[in-house]
This record gives sequence, structure tokens and C-alpha cells, in this order.
Amino acid sequence: MGSRSMLLALLLVIILISIIVFDQVRIKNLEVALGRIMILSGAGDSLVVYHPLKLTERQVLLTPEFVDSFTRYKSPFWDGIRGEDRSLQDLINEYVHNRNEDHYGSRRGGNGIKRIHEGLDLFVPENTPVYPLSDYGVVIDVSHNPNHLEWVACTNAAGAADSVQVEYGKLVTVLYPEGITSTYVHLNEVKVEIGEEVHGDTVLGLTGVTGNLIRSGKASHLHLEMRYLDGTSYDPRHRLHYRGTSFGEFVKMLKI
Repeated sequence: MGSRSMLLALLLVIILISIIVFDQVRIKNLEVALGRIMILSGAGDSLVVYHPLKLTERQVLLTPEFVDSFTRYKSPFWDGIRGEDRSLQDLINEYVHNRNEDHYGSRRGGNGIKRIHEGLDLFVPENTPVYPLSDYGVVIDVSHNPNHLEWVACTNAAGAADSVQVEYGKLVTVLYPEGITSTYVHLNEVKVEIGEEVHGDTVLGLTGVTGNLIRSGKASHLHLEMRYLDGTSYDPRHRLHYRGTSFGEFVKMLKI
């Protein structure tokens, strides 16, 4: 009886030692893995590198591959090889009908209200599928209402800054990792919902004739807007001409 107790006690000691040794090996491997991670941050106008073991709060780390991949933008249509071989100028040459009216910045308004066209009109057949501009994004706004109104910046009759409602109709807005958005306006059908993660091959909706297009007499087209997170619009040509980052190459040159 005594020898059996001693044997059980010895077995328990061996198991405990094995667990301790296993945990120590696992901790060492984790330390080695963490040592391979360099966290880049900013302090003032300087680049700061620190070790993950010194983190005091939750951080989201993006690899150079993630940054480089998801800051490259493509055609909103399935043309070419998912638009990868199409420049923005190719799209403009093919899909823009009126050089003055269809570009960003052309004048709009009436009854003393002055505003600008805050997007790029790309004329394609009705019910053409539209896709995200990048290979990854999150849907942050949709409208299934063909008469949906949006507030846009304008100048009123007194010449003061103001805002006015414009009929956008059915729309989808996608937020990209870079922190900019694209909005697809005048859709016939919306295929996604708010909060949905989308990829380069996700059909966001179908082009159509909704919003102020219903009474305008214009043909079906995609009104494409790009905005900063504060809602300020800018000319899509200023961003879509840019081919994307090379953050991976930058990291290779850092002496860290």
C-alpha cells in the first residue's frame, strides 16, 4: 500500500515537472515570436519603435502586405481583369460622356443655390454590377429608398455657406482601410447591408435610375463619390490615379 502511494506521488511529481517544463518552453517560444515583432508608431514628427511586451493597451497591428494590398484601387466595374489593367483615365475615356458636366467640380444648383458636382459620373448600362474599389472594405451606409435625400454643401442666395438636400436614391458607402470612403449613387438595387465586410469580388449593387435621375432625363450611370471621414468630398481623380503604397519597401530600408 505504501509503495503504491509513493509511486502515485512520484508520478504526480513527474507530471507537474513536465507541465512546468512545457510551460517554460512555450513561454520561451512566445518571447522569441514576440521578439520578431516591431511595432511602429509616431511621437510628434518622429518614428518610434517599441517592443510588444511593453504594450499597455490593445493595439491593432497591420503588416506591410496588408497596407500595400488594400491601398490599391481598381475599377468599380468588372472590366479587364477586375480592373487591374485599367487606369482611371481609361475609365474616364470609356464611361464619361460629357467632359464638363460629368466630372467632379462642375456647377450645379438653381434658385440662388450654388453647389458643385461632388462625384464622377460613369455611364454604363442599367443594372451593371458595381464592386468595391479595393480588395477589402466595410459597408458603413446603405439606402434602399429610390428617393433617398443626402445633405450636401452649397452656397445660398446670400452667398453664405449652407447645405441643401439632394436626391441620391439608392446608395452604398464603403469604408476602406486607408480611412477613405466611396459612395455608389443612383443604384437600382443594393446587395449589401451596413456592417458587412466586402471584398474585391463582392457585388455591392446594380446601377440604375434612382434619386434625381428619375426626372433628369439622363441615362443610367454610376455617380461615384470619394470622401474623407469628416464627410468632405474630393475629386476621385486625385486618389484613383495613385497606384498604391510600397510600405513593404519602406520597412526594408529601416535600420531596426
